[in-house]
Amino acid sequence: MTGSDGTLLEPSQLVPYLLNAGILEAADVVTGAVEIETIERKNISYRVTAGPRAFILKRSRLADDPSVHHEAAAYAYLTAAVREIHDVVPEVLGFDAESCLLTLEYYSDAPNLRELYQRGRQVPLQLGRLLAHSLAMLHESGLPGPASPLVATNPPWVLSLLEPTVEVYFYESRGVIDLIRRIQGAPLLAGMVAEFAESWSTDSVCHGDLRLDNLVYVPRPPAGKQRLAIVDWELCGAGWSAWDLACLLASFVELWVTGSGPRLPQHAAKEQLGRPGMSKHHGLLRAIWAEYHKGRLSQPSAAVSADRLCRLVGLRLLQSALEYSQQSPGPTRESIMLLALAQRLAERPLESWVHILGLPVAEASGSISA
Repeated sequence: MTGSDGTLLEPSQLVPYLLNAGILEAADVVTGAVEIETIERKNISYRVTAGPRAFILKRSRLADDPSVHHEAAAYAYLTAAVREIHDVVPEVLGFDAESCLLTLEYYSDAPNLRELYQRGRQVPLQLGRLLAHSLAMLHESGLPGPASPLVATNPPWVLSLLEPTVEVYFYESRGVIDLIRRIQGAPLLAGMVAEFAESWSTDSVCHGDLRLDNLVYVPRPPAGKQRLAIVDWELCGAGWSAWDLACLLASFVELWVTGSGPRLPQHAAKEQLGRPGMSKHHGLLRAIWAEYHKGRLSQPSAAVSADRLCRLVGLRLLQSALEYSQQSPGPTRESIMLLALAQRLAERPLESWVHILGLPVAEASGSISA
């Protein structure tokens, strides 16, 4: 997002930009109802709130970073090819390709599902079913055609742990380097990484980063929208549908392990795994699984065994463990707990399917659509 002199626009310049684009109304500025918040994640985003309306403006950190262009292409593809999920996808209000600025619909006072849990609230079963149905419809859309702007996405970076590039040792924290060495030295974990690095698959359009943080509860949805919004499609592309599902399941497990309760010392990590806290999510996970499973029956080729899907959940927990130790001089408590839990899922996947994820025994014994 640049000004006429090529410099990046400052937050104070966003209001004129939105006024010129016809997205913001002059009355909002006159009444002082406009608020701007900067959000720094993979890209730099600005959340602009104007009374009951809200917008997200996203731009890349670097001029040659294609991620915002890619996300704009993902929204264009979803609008044209996956109409079944329009009511859970934010509307694109504008995309300025020259300045690499994507403007999206957002929602006032709309927490993501992680924040909802941290406020002590539960996700309604109906919302879980809507999420599962939307995910199934996305995966049922199959692979994009050759003319599509979406291309095959890269496998998750956790799969490179056994043979990391030299740059990792220069740019990652000592905490991450320590965890990589622990994973390389644990036969079950290293074997799990090697298994999926060799057998990674591509079978449909996927979100690519499906987790509680990217699922927004909308208390007052606009007309034609649902109470759920699936956001941050910058990793969307041709991928493996089982990874999308594993990321979602892992997000609940991660919430259990690293949630807002009292933090445990590192030596107590394994004790945390035996606590019954995951049971409060079991009803929702069963509802999600049943609805997703029902929606994928038309694609038997997408079937994957329960124990393999459980190991995929473990793989996602390994990636989360590394993320919790970024910029840390040593592995964090959260990283240690996630590493221990990933080990358990790798060692006893079917038992974990039942006792950790709370999914039915009957479905754990055979091949399941994922």
